[in-house]
Amino acid sequence: MAELRNRLYLATIGAGAPELAREYGLGLELDEFCTAANFDEHFDEWDARARSAMRMSDRFVFHAPFAELSPCAIDPMIRRAVRFRLDQAAGLCDRYGIARMVVHSGFMPRVYFDEWFVEQSAKFFREFLAGRPDSFELLIENVLDADPVCLRDMVEAIGDRRAGVCLDVGHAHVASKAPVREWLRVLAPNLRHVHAHDNDGSFDAHLPPGEGTIGFPKLFGEIAALAPAATVTFECPDAQDCVRRLIRDGVL
Repeated sequence: MAELRNRLYLATIGAGAPELAREYGLGLELDEFCTAANFDEHFDEWDARARSAMRMSDRFVFHAPFAELSPCAIDPMIRRAVRFRLDQAAGLCDRYGIARMVVHSGFMPRVYFDEWFVEQSAKFFREFLAGRPDSFELLIENVLDADPVCLRDMVEAIGDRRAGVCLDVGHAHVASKAPVREWLRVLAPNLRHVHAHDNDGSFDAHLPPGEGTIGFPKLFGEIAALAPAATVTFECPDAQDCVRRLIRDGVL
């Protein structure tokens, strides 16, 4: 797993993640602004936390806010709110010197038809990317998405080399009937980043790899084979437990 080790990140939702990133030479995915209100309430405090974490590593991904933010929203006022929040996030990326930003796809089953989701999301993200620098990288993550095809089609419809996929294997295991390996196969050509955490298929528990039924560490080998440049963030509340398991499995 040596070829994967240099592409591993810890999410800062995990207790002790910055210190562990420094100890093991890992990257960090900054989650301090996943909640949009943190831009408005106590911004200085959250900004200080993010900057403190950044002193512990030399490579970063920024996770944008996501709750109730659907780029393909039917109501144009909601779409304007989504654009406002993602512009805020991208502006903070600029200030931090971070080029890679994760956003949620915003798909909601039984609300959006697949055709609408693909067409309207692609339109939104094309417009969003028009104002971003060439070095910017948009990583679009599945959450409630029922299959990988719509996400693949949406990224291809965006038609911008700066747009790629963030495959969240835990979300796919819960929300989709398609096996995680099928998600990986379909999305591999556009796969830039992976969120790794485990569950038993019934609830998005964000367990350390190996505590659920997804099938780590074999999955890491499949990621390395199908998307050899993809980076991986471990999104677990207990970062120390996650690191212990990665050492046990020979990933670290």
